[in-house]
Amino acid sequence: MNLSKEDEMVMETIWNNLPKFPDNDHVTFDEAAVKEMWETGFVDETRYSLEEWMKAFEPHKTPEGNYILTKNDLFEKAIYRYKGEIKLPFEPLLINEGKYTDEGLEELINLSIAPSCSYSRERLREFFEDFKKRHRGGDGLIKMDMAAKREIADLIYQNPSPTRRREVLFDMIFGEQIEEIIKGTSPILTATPDQAAQVQISAFTQVPSEVEKASVGLKSIEKVKERGTAPAATNSPDTSLKKVRRSRKGIRG
Repeated sequence: MNLSKEDEMVMETIWNNLPKFPDNDHVTFDEAAVKEMWETGFVDETRYSLEEWMKAFEPHKTPEGNYILTKNDLFEKAIYRYKGEIKLPFEPLLINEGKYTDEGLEELINLSIAPSCSYSRERLREFFEDFKKRHRGGDGLIKMDMAAKREIADLIYQNPSPTRRREVLFDMIFGEQIEEIIKGTSPILTATPDQAAQVQISAFTQVPSEVEKASVGLKSIEKVKERGTAPAATNSPDTSLKKVRRSRKGIRG
């Protein structure tokens, strides 16, 4: 098995941090834990479905339904590891307020909302068809106010995608460092290779509890209160992406 140095480092750290059972040469996972590894972003979900990830553990399944792996078995799972870019999580409460055309809203959905939400494209389309009916004004444009943004926030907070959960971990682990960088600059920040490795390790070995997951939305709201909401967009027929990008988390670059 030929692994990159990064793969070896990440998997070695994961192995060292996992409790050993039933002996010092094995680790044991239940089905929920294996599923959670995929959902927290350890796996590259764009290449490997949850079903494919679960199938990779079938050879290690016991009659009781658990999975017992040796160190070599665990290292073999490195091929599924996400190795792409990790950005700051999209913050729906910082979307620029104003009036959006259908095309403008669709662009926001494609660039920022869809990657952050676990809904299928069809289910997301249905959600926003109803959303547009509720928020469309007499001029035919869609009004994006705080109430509308909270609907989008609830959608994402309650249904985070593996991408978002990976990004939230990045923000949680390196939040203070990120804030220091932002004070001097305003780029759309991404994780360094070392930071990305730490996020991967955390996704595998320190799966957030249900309480922590539920608190993500609350923490985001508190951050908005501290920083203030994004500046309101003009009432032009279409809110441009340049205006939306003024918020560091309002949209992906």
